[in-house]
Amino acid sequence: MKKLIECVPNISEGRRIEVIEDVISQIETVPGANLLEEEHDADHNRAVITFIADYDAAVEAAFRVIKRASELIDLTKHEGAHPRMGACDVCPFIPLEGATTEDCIELANMLGARVGEELGIPVYLYEAAATRDDRQNLAKVREGQFEGLRDKIGKSPSHVPDYGPNKIHPTAGCIAIGARFFLIAFNVNIDTDKTKVAKVVAKTVRSRSGGFPEVKGLGFALTDRKLSQVSMNMTDYRVTGLWKTFEKISRMAHLLGYEIKESEIVGLIPQKAINEAFVDSFKIANFDENEQIIEKKLDLMKNDPLKSPYPFLNVLASDAPAPGGGSCAALSGSIAASLGAMVCRLTFGKKKFKPHEGELMSMVEKFETLKEDLFYAIKADSDAFDLIMAAGKLPKKTDEEKAIRKKERRKATLVATQSPLSVMEKSLEAMILLEHLITKGTKNALSDTGSAISHAMNSIMCAYMNVMINVSGIGDDDKQSEIENRANQIRSEGEKLYKRAINSITTILEDD
Repeated sequence: MKKLIECVPNISEGRRIEVIEDVISQIETVPGANLLEEEHDADHNRAVITFIADYDAAVEAAFRVIKRASELIDLTKHEGAHPRMGACDVCPFIPLEGATTEDCIELANMLGARVGEELGIPVYLYEAAATRDDRQNLAKVREGQFEGLRDKIGKSPSHVPDYGPNKIHPTAGCIAIGARFFLIAFNVNIDTDKTKVAKVVAKTVRSRSGGFPEVKGLGFALTDRKLSQVSMNMTDYRVTGLWKTFEKISRMAHLLGYEIKESEIVGLIPQKAINEAFVDSFKIANFDENEQIIEKKLDLMKNDPLKSPYPFLNVLASDAPAPGGGSCAALSGSIAASLGAMVCRLTFGKKKFKPHEGELMSMVEKFETLKEDLFYAIKADSDAFDLIMAAGKLPKKTDEEKAIRKKERRKATLVATQSPLSVMEKSLEAMILLEHLITKGTKNALSDTGSAISHAMNSIMCAYMNVMINVSGIGDDDKQSEIENRANQIRSEGEKLYKRAINSITTILEDD
């Protein structure tokens, strides 16, 4: 089973955008790793980066982030409200699909060894990866921050790192690398610039001061906004939920004579953690469910290969049987329709084509519909294959079980045949529209029209082969004949249209 890992490196930079972007860019250089989220704060002078990666890619992507941060961030010149001890201050691994905490502990040790040896940065393992009880709590590990630890590492036996030299890096400091459960960064802003208010309130909710278990909290000043903030790490929302802490902070602030301005979730959050109350109840600012609920974010990425090409291409290149040619056929068709919509929009407003604007507008709507239908067919094709595989795993010991298994396999095969046949039909529809654009679309985009027609033809042919390889397994001669005839008809029409359209385009281009 494939193992998916989340990694959340925090770097000590929240003001120089060019530095943050440079560090983040390292993630995309590693196949199998993909950026999910980045949030930075100037007052904290800190950026929280979240990426997901295959198990085999996680350490390499994290190492490149840490290396680049150590090259660009000098802690001797750094100041901000948030505690820090390293250029890359902390780097936890969190298990997602198919992964376990033990996998993440293994990754933490692998990364720690590399960072210590290759970068010369002291490494402390924390949370589930901790080698000592007093290093499970990040706050304890980071106590004294960069300036205090600079005087302790190499002198105090209790500060000997798990990996790397027994002396602090002069500019990059040290780093905590660990494995943990899903942490939620939850901040509540109080409508006063008096830092003392936030500090007092934070003390009432954090576990080390007798507050709620699995809650870490500090009080900060948000100087530019004239607010104070209770900044919390909710280390296990199953033990203490967001609503419980928010309600306590709201009540305590009110008793002190102040009200809650707003709250914020930094980065991603599991769906279960937000189910307990509506977003409005928390006064959460700028919350986007699709971008900040991790399950939805992952679903969007899984269903959106264009938004996240490397994972899609990596799976396509693997020995996994799906996605395969059928999904690629649908993708080609969606590209064809997208290019058609683009050419229409590029043509709008041009005086020469004004008589065609009504027709072009109608074509855009049709292209958009085809784009969406074909795009979702990418996943539909893989789902159809999964149905066949599931049917093949049904028991077959008795005659009754064999009959049920055979019936389910035929039903699944019919779905797997109809899916690419639908792709063929929609791609042919796109080709028919695209041929009109040869004369009714701007000449400056004629090559784009040609490219779209080629993609549509490619979609038809790829889908055709998927129809033909499956159709004999549906177990219905009449239905098989009907599907084969329709597939051959679409292929024939497509080939004629493609030849005619490409000849027209090349003639126009050669006459220029």
